[in-house]
Amino acid sequence: MSADTATQLQFVASHTPALAPGVYTVSVEQAVVADGTHTFRAAGGQALRFEVAGPRFTLAEDAVVGVYPPDGGLDDYQGVLPHVLLRSPTLPWMREAGAGVPWLAVLLFAPGEKAQESVISLAELRASGALGVPAITLEAAQSDDDRVHVVDVDAAVLRALLPAGDALAWATHGREALDAADAVVSELAVVVGGRIPGATRGRFTAHLVSLEGRLSGGAFAFTQAGDTVRLVSLKRWSFSNRPAPVGFAETLTGLDRTPSTLRLPDPDGGLPEAAAPWVQRGCVPLAHHLRDGGRAASWYRGPLQPEPHDVELALPARAADSLLRFDPALGMLDVSYAAAWELGRSLMLAAKDVSTLLFRWKKAHSMQLRRAEQALAHAHLASDGGLDQGDPGPLPPAVDAWFTALRDLEAVPFPYLVPHERLLPPESIRFFQVDPTWIDALVDGAFSVGRVRAVDHAHDQDRRDVVARDAAAAPLSGILIRSALVSAYPGLLADAYDRSAEEPTATALQQLPSLRLGPDVLMLRYRGALGGVRFHLKPETLHFGLDPSGSGFVKRPRDASGGAGAAVAVPWADADRRVLDLAALAAAVGATDSADFALKMIEGVPFVDFTLA
Repeated sequence: MSADTATQLQFVASHTPALAPGVYTVSVEQAVVADGTHTFRAAGGQALRFEVAGPRFTLAEDAVVGVYPPDGGLDDYQGVLPHVLLRSPTLPWMREAGAGVPWLAVLLFAPGEKAQESVISLAELRASGALGVPAITLEAAQSDDDRVHVVDVDAAVLRALLPAGDALAWATHGREALDAADAVVSELAVVVGGRIPGATRGRFTAHLVSLEGRLSGGAFAFTQAGDTVRLVSLKRWSFSNRPAPVGFAETLTGLDRTPSTLRLPDPDGGLPEAAAPWVQRGCVPLAHHLRDGGRAASWYRGPLQPEPHDVELALPARAADSLLRFDPALGMLDVSYAAAWELGRSLMLAAKDVSTLLFRWKKAHSMQLRRAEQALAHAHLASDGGLDQGDPGPLPPAVDAWFTALRDLEAVPFPYLVPHERLLPPESIRFFQVDPTWIDALVDGAFSVGRVRAVDHAHDQDRRDVVARDAAAAPLSGILIRSALVSAYPGLLADAYDRSAEEPTATALQQLPSLRLGPDVLMLRYRGALGGVRFHLKPETLHFGLDPSGSGFVKRPRDASGGAGAAVAVPWADADRRVLDLAALAAAVGATDSADFALKMIEGVPFVDFTLA
């Protein structure tokens, strides 16, 4: 059985090993009881001595299943309690920091806090009494030559970061994955830190440290001679905290404005009757420099339209001007499709390797047509198979891939997608459907390379099917976001559906890779008509933390169904450093043990739903 078959998760307060690391003796003797009263013992009983070993100063590479925040992560982690997931379900309880207290702890160091790391021998560690290291007795398979990763911490910092002895038990629990029959399919151990990054920006470093034998009278024993304490680090990772000015859900909800599609907003006095249809279709009036040197205002709309609008175009086109459309009511040109055609041609010419392959393919195709025509015209003459000779075959793979990417808008410059800032103002979200006719014009312009003479145009008419739109393909739709959210939450995910995400019959749409069009602009594309979308952050792994509230934090304890309770004030052991009083917090949320505390401290992944009318 594997964890992949798990359908539910449960926490356990502890998972004590049957035998802790140490030396054990099993004595064997033989005795005979006669008549129920007389016992005869055989002389020379035997004793068997054995030793149970366990990790102490280092961990195997696969001993850590995962960490959160992830190593190298860059995100808003201000309310997150870092944690380590251990493969051995008994590891935290194999040894003791003090009587009945787990020996492992996660310490989080903020930028600028002194924590000097080094790798030393076990002999050097044993000689570090002046740095507060207690006396160490080597166990089996341990040698003074073994290498150990240590971290030397300023004593004042360590006093603030270390949880009280009774709090260590609240920071450690077990995790069991169960299958549909409630059978355990995997067991892990979790050690959670007691400090959040808060509003401090920059790189934080977390260490899973050993506190074996370090507690005395329920408190950490600071026995060092100077201002530095040495600890054994079993796992080290780092991440960067970049707090967002507003929470994820609040930021997303604030993007919901009118209009929700990619079109200009209506002016206060309303739109002129003749202009209204153009604006509603997403067109904007732009300055147009004419070929004769004159100037005019013309309508333009990119491929991202508010709603479907069918237009018939005569393709392939001889030139971009043949795709201009005229509005007699306003006396204005619509240059949308002409601009798309000209852009496609320019993009193809800029891709020199692809345009060269396309031109050679078209040349070979034209030569094959001429040979075929000659063979038919002179059928009475001997033929060398001219009908089939030199068949260029399908488009070269590189060219075909280029056209596929072009149809998916991957090479279209941003000004052609959003020609006016008012279509996508700061802190806004806009939904769109891709105009397949605009894409057809774009592709035809790219395919026009080498289309100079009338015969070239005729040949392109015959072979246009190689780049023609797939009539059976689902339409392309998507979302444009312009917001600080884009850079603040690089792990943003958006699951799209054909209707509201809350409807049980909603069907998920296929998502294409997202396109980052600027520091704060993101385009999401889907195959199919978009009806609803659910935004959420990358789950990464189950994690624990606090809930932002104004300029501070509270905790809304979770229950077994995932629901959140009333907000609980957070008790701090050191408010300036954002170090929690874990024991007091456990009491405040009503936790009965570390398993119940872990359940209540779960941080769910927030989500925001948008439904298109």
